[in-house]
Amino acid sequence: MIFARIAVAGAILCSLWFNGSYAWSKGGTLYVQLSLVTLAVTIDLCKCGFLTAASALWRAGWRIAPFCLVVLWVPSLAYSTFAGYASITTSRAQTSVEGEAKADARARAQAAYDAASATLTQAAKSPLWQSSSACTAPSSKSQRRFCESLDAAKDEQARAAADLAHADPVAVDPELIVLADTTALPTPTLSLIVALWPALLIELVASIGLYAVTRPMLSEPSKRAQKAFSKMAAVDATQQSKNDPARVPVDAEPKSVEMSAPEAHAPRALRWPKAQPA
Repeated sequence: MIFARIAVAGAILCSLWFNGSYAWSKGGTLYVQLSLVTLAVTIDLCKCGFLTAASALWRAGWRIAPFCLVVLWVPSLAYSTFAGYASITTSRAQTSVEGEAKADARARAQAAYDAASATLTQAAKSPLWQSSSACTAPSSKSQRRFCESLDAAKDEQARAAADLAHADPVAVDPELIVLADTTALPTPTLSLIVALWPALLIELVASIGLYAVTRPMLSEPSKRAQKAFSKMAAVDATQQSKNDPARVPVDAEPKSVEMSAPEAHAPRALRWPKAQPA
């Protein structure tokens, strides 16, 4: 049970973070940001605690109040799920932008390298290449221009090769590529599922999980509690009977009081106390 409660506590913290970060990103000024964060956190706390409160009220005999709390829990869950989805989508978008930028830089370097390599390949087939002895001894103006263009192509090829050596191969959303290949679903649908599923799951764990691990009251006392209560009641009864000397058992017979002869026939007001022995 302790691990389940730790997991639920982590889910609640994640839900609060998603809601708060989403609300913070939508505010223009500090006042607006604080107001939106307060609103989002309040809605998230309502989502977490309304089911537990409804259960407690239902066990106490109330019927309308638990129904109202469950009705309010539904839109709170919807808002928290949307906020979590928006927060996850924003994070994924930032990661995708960085990955796309790296992928574009690598693609440009690869294209420049291919273009320079093609230029050098075509130059090797040119008559100027043969007449200039592979640009080792250009004699005419055309040969010199040809060799200058070859040098520029070699420099471009070297720069592109350096860029490719420093650029890491990055695949944009590799999990979406794998899912698209295996499920044949369009990429926008897969993006929605990948972002919405963890948001919905964390919100359900934070609300229904909290209701499951924190029972507001027990349906019946445990056997250990019943035994302890009976033992305490017996001890209290015994202690009370010892502290009450005037307590007489119900089935005890009344004891007879012996009186002397004058005392028995004399009026109650005229009876005198017995003489105490010396």
